[in-house]
Amino acid sequence: MLSGIFWFEDGPRLGLASTVTRAAAFYRSRFHREPTLCLVPPGTIHGDQSRVGGLAVKSYASLPPHHFWIGIQRDG
Repeated sequence: MLSGIFWFEDGPRLGLASTVTRAAAFYRSRFHREPTLCLVPPGTIHGDQSRVGGLAVKSYASLPPHHFWIGIQRDG
C-alpha cells in the first residue's frame, strides 16, 4: 500500500534530483515525516538515478509528464 501526495512540476526543467528534493522538502514540512519513495513518469530517470538522497526513485507508467508521486511505501 502506498501513502503520499502528487507533486506537479511545470516550468523550467530543474532536473530530477532538484525536483525530487523540492517535493521531499514539501512532504516533510506538511507531514513531519520522511518520504521513502518517489514515483516518476516514464523516461524521467536517466543513468544511475534510482536514489535521490535517501529516497528510492522508480519509474511508474501511469504518471503523466511533470507529475510525481512522493510518499511512503508501506508493506502489507
